[in-house]
Amino acid sequence: MNLLLRPELVDMTRAVDDVPRESVLQTEGVGLPFDTIVYTSWGVFGKSKTASTEKGKRVFEAVVEELSRYVNAPKSAKIEELMQKSKI
Repeated sequence: MNLLLRPELVDMTRAVDDVPRESVLQTEGVGLPFDTIVYTSWGVFGKSKTASTEKGKRVFEAVVEELSRYVNAPKSAKIEELMQKSKI
């Protein structure tokens, strides 16, 4: 997505492919958010050498579509569905 949104910050001649390692602070699918350097040797996830503006655009559009669905979901919900439920 950086190639799409901030291409002036990307130097593809320095791109590396890296596989993330599991964090010692991650368990059962829950982890504490740290910088990417905690998970990879180079601070990147995946195959950066094959990155492109087109791929970034597809990812960006998918993320925006999913976030829009999430933000708009309460608009069609009944008020009863949105209110806090009693624990009793």
